[in-house]
Amino acid sequence: MIFFSHLLQGRQHIQPNAKPLYVNNINSQRLHDCFRTIYRQDDLTLMHSDIFMGQRSTQRACLDLDVDLAPLFSIVSSIDLQHIHLSGKHFFTLLEAAPETDLSLLTHLNLSYNWLFDLGVASLCQSLVAAGSTIVHLELAYNTVSDTGAAHIAQSLAALPRLSSLNLSGNAIRESGSIHLAEAIGGNLLNPTLTRFHLSVGGISAPLNMLSVDLSHNECRELGAMRWAELISIHPTLQFLALAHCEIAVNHNEAFLALAYSASNSSSLAVLDLRENFGEWNNERWRMDYARGPPTEEVVAVLQRDLSEGEYDSSEVKKGIFIRRRHR
Repeated sequence: MIFFSHLLQGRQHIQPNAKPLYVNNINSQRLHDCFRTIYRQDDLTLMHSDIFMGQRSTQRACLDLDVDLAPLFSIVSSIDLQHIHLSGKHFFTLLEAAPETDLSLLTHLNLSYNWLFDLGVASLCQSLVAAGSTIVHLELAYNTVSDTGAAHIAQSLAALPRLSSLNLSGNAIRESGSIHLAEAIGGNLLNPTLTRFHLSVGGISAPLNMLSVDLSHNECRELGAMRWAELISIHPTLQFLALAHCEIAVNHNEAFLALAYSASNSSSLAVLDLRENFGEWNNERWRMDYARGPPTEEVVAVLQRDLSEGEYDSSEVKKGIFIRRRHR
């Protein structure tokens, strides 16, 4: 694995953290493996704040804009390039070289915490498609990706047949981007009335073999969440979905409940993370603090009544997380 980071000088003392509720280990998607390796702290979960003490540019490494990434992308199987100010320009060069670049080795790519924005994401996706990439896992968290970038990703998914885990957490994806992604992954599952003729001429694909999607810390809201609820109840392979802190229960509870019920009905979904999605009034400023809290007592009571006993841990449901303990 290629790992570039700004190593901490005068490392702060790290206290043991509480055991996480789950670890998304699909396709080796463990965000802190490199940090553990650097500091030999296998018994701790290290966070970004433990490694990067500040966000000022003087405290972070930068990759020059004229660096050509194409040779690197063609010789390794796993690349981790976080916190180095990668921008769209790096991937314009990669796109130009893509038709002649062999990316057959590359399976895992983590470009989180950079400055790709929508144009960089579009260039990256076009490069992977043009090169016939067989990438398995892609992370683009915290890159200021909006609905436009999400649409570019959605349009590329069918042309990346081995891609099975996608992390887009911490971006600016709203309702339309969320819907684009759900519909691309669901294909004709979300359009059951289409005939074979429509499928053949309209470009609507069969459902993708996606295993894991992380959209936490975006703005999918109720409308985007409802599309995911439709999908997870019928998708044959999706095992992990994170919509934590996505404002899906600010105006009403229907989308949150629909997701919970769909997860219960799913034949494949093992983890559904819906934490921090309920708004609370701030009486001091008379405004809504969006997506800051767990499900209300009323919602928890409804779920405990409707969900099969023993299917999920009640203490986790109260936090808004659904980890399958047993099927119905």
